[in-house]
Amino acid sequence: MVLGANTPWVYALTEALAQEHPTTAVAVYDWRTCHRNKVAWPGRPAPGGLVRQMWLYPPGFLGCFRNVFSRVMARRLKRTLADAAGDAPQCTWLIAPYPWLAPPQIQVDFPNLVYYNLDDYALYRPERAAEIRQQEDRTVERARLVICLALQQARQFQSRAGARPEAIRHFPLGVTGELIAPLDGRRIEADTVAYVGNLVDRVHWQLVVEVAGSLPGVRFSFAGDLDGVAGSGHRRDWLRWRSTAFHLPNVHRRPLAPQDQVGKYYWSAALNWIPYDVEHPFNIACCPTKIMDGLASGRPLLSTAVPECLLYPEHIAVFRSAAEAKALIKQRLALVAQGGWKQRQASQLAFARRHLWCERAAVLTSWLQSMPDN
Repeated sequence: MVLGANTPWVYALTEALAQEHPTTAVAVYDWRTCHRNKVAWPGRPAPGGLVRQMWLYPPGFLGCFRNVFSRVMARRLKRTLADAAGDAPQCTWLIAPYPWLAPPQIQVDFPNLVYYNLDDYALYRPERAAEIRQQEDRTVERARLVICLALQQARQFQSRAGARPEAIRHFPLGVTGELIAPLDGRRIEADTVAYVGNLVDRVHWQLVVEVAGSLPGVRFSFAGDLDGVAGSGHRRDWLRWRSTAFHLPNVHRRPLAPQDQVGKYYWSAALNWIPYDVEHPFNIACCPTKIMDGLASGRPLLSTAVPECLLYPEHIAVFRSAAEAKALIKQRLALVAQGGWKQRQASQLAFARRHLWCERAAVLTSWLQSMPDN
């Protein structure tokens, strides 16, 4: 059972688990957010082994009304777990991606708990950082397994007092089969560099301006929303630099498609890049979806020295300055134009296929099956 299958990647893992095991996916929202964002399950049919539930509560159910709704959620969770476990509760695992929804916070005692850490959550709500850390500490203490999208987060948990390093593991993002590009038959927009994602302060916009300004013959495409949730970066002038970037004649913005349709952006570009600010706290602690999505395109992928991107030196070219980025872009664009990328493309796509969500689910299942009994 996955309690908090609210994001495309958590739901993708849930779907993959359901291919082999009876699985329950629970998305939890306040009804105002659900209505405003038109929240719904993906349109594709659910696997036969998957049961989907959406739990809706009033705004404030995790804040000022927590004392009331934690009891309500506890009763509901116990019923759902009982239905999911049937005659084999010892074989049932509860995966919780958010510490504030995990059983220790809603007063449910469940032994087979997996804490699935997606980000450094305290960065989203600095005013609640201490509370979130406490919730996370309780969850990690009670969990039999902690899996982290980012290696930095896994190491951070392993360094905490009382941690069990063997129970804390790196579990990077996977990719859906729909995003694996065909080897042939897709038109490439020549001399185009693409970025896909929210256009907030996690991007190093001054670097973008310097690189794009020095390559007037290259088209830079940004697909994303301007009003995404900003992080806690240190560059206070990022909005000015973003405005400057989008006033350059060779920089263009497109609206962002749903996650399961972003392949068309990645596939059509000659190369993709991740011009993240390496000093931004979120970028240090995250596993960008752009890694596996970009590799699945079969196109060259470039990035700043984001920790998670450094783990794949054979597939991601890293630059540490605007001058290095310019040189790499020119080299890779020439390689693609001359047909010299074909051999690397096949290797890159083979690597991406090893990170399909069904493969990630198989890894997780093997870990759970090998866990020692309590």
